[in-house]
Amino acid sequence: MDFPDVLDGASVLEFSDCGDYGTIEGDPREIRHLAVCRYEGNSGYYLFFCTGSGGGYDVVTDDLLESLEDCKDSASRFGNVI
Repeated sequence: MDFPDVLDGASVLEFSDCGDYGTIEGDPREIRHLAVCRYEGNSGYYLFFCTGSGGGYDVVTDDLLESLEDCKDSASRFGNVI
């Protein structure tokens, strides 16, 4: 399954390879991908934490950041992934 071009209505700009990025407290789904996304008309960038292809690339949670570079810096906490 190819990574989608759109997640939760936001355009996917970049995404990580499949990995094991853990879970979010209170949600048992495994985070398998990180994706930098942007909503049309919004000046911010989102770092989406997503399930894997078996989970349909559902967005478990996200962080709103000011720039593409901020998203990449945040993602780097999980390794050089994006």
